[in-house]
Amino acid sequence: MSDDTTLTETYAILLGAAAGIVTSGTSVLEVAACLSQIGLSLYKDHLSSEDYDAICDEISNRRHLITGFLDTVDAVDGSNRVLH
Repeated sequence: MSDDTTLTETYAILLGAAAGIVTSGTSVLEVAACLSQIGLSLYKDHLSSEDYDAICDEISNRRHLITGFLDTVDAVDGSNRVLH
């Protein structure tokens, strides 16, 4: 995985894009479904079957650590993010 600076920058770009789409009136659930599908598809293409299953399990195991979208957007420094 890339260094933390690159990861923080990438996260900020994608978070801003998602916030912009939601702000334009697109359904939050629609945006979430699309982002989830994109993320899982990227994992599927670039991980072994075992690693893909492991990351899906890890995502599920950390589901209670995720903060709400508005809380995440408000934390500009990325301090509320949970990355697996």
